[in-house]
Amino acid sequence: MFIYRKSELSALIRRFHSKKAELLILYGRRRVGKSELIDQVISQVGGIRLLAREESRHLQLKRISSELAVFFKDDYLLHAPFPDWDAFFVYLMQHGDIRTVIAIDEFPYLVQEEPSLPSLLQYYWDTGLSKKNLYLILSGSSIGLVESQLMQYKSPLYGRRTGQILLRPFRFIDYYSYVNNLHKAIVLYGIFGGTPPYCLIEEPFIDLEEIVCQKLLMEDAFLFR
Repeated sequence: MFIYRKSELSALIRRFHSKKAELLILYGRRRVGKSELIDQVISQVGGIRLLAREESRHLQLKRISSELAVFFKDDYLLHAPFPDWDAFFVYLMQHGDIRTVIAIDEFPYLVQEEPSLPSLLQYYWDTGLSKKNLYLILSGSSIGLVESQLMQYKSPLYGRRTGQILLRPFRFIDYYSYVNNLHKAIVLYGIFGGTPPYCLIEEPFIDLEEIVCQKLLMEDAFLFR
């Protein structure tokens, strides 16, 4: 289910139609909807979301190689994965003439395994990627890590990003438009807040007590603990 985020979605799509390389940082706490927002952008303009995982550098590179090989229909890459992150950025350079979204979701996981990654990206951005037609999105759930690794003055990528979006939970006004009932919206928003998986009820018009029981009070409920 995807609702609202109109301003963020339109901003990301507007940047897709800019005539310059884009390096955009999308961050916010877990479960706030970053991946879903990226997927919505890709569904409209095309691209690929590479989801990083906490695993070894070798496995990270192998999996990303496989996903890019399928996306770009590259049989060679499928059988000869990237040996290092330099090869990954060179590959982006070679495929940077056609406008497409390359999103790396949970980028800090990659940095934890390869601390030099921001510095490598700085090098390739300065020596060629910034002159390509690349639209690169880096996202992360740890706000502190994203800001320190990608945005602060000491970060190698300081001054390279072309934009950033701190994705926040829904505001009440957005939630009210979804529920379309003032009393019910006040009660549900007061209980569940604006985090999408918590507050988006599949059937928001059913009885309030039933909603609370299903999501909070039953022992197997999503939010019981």
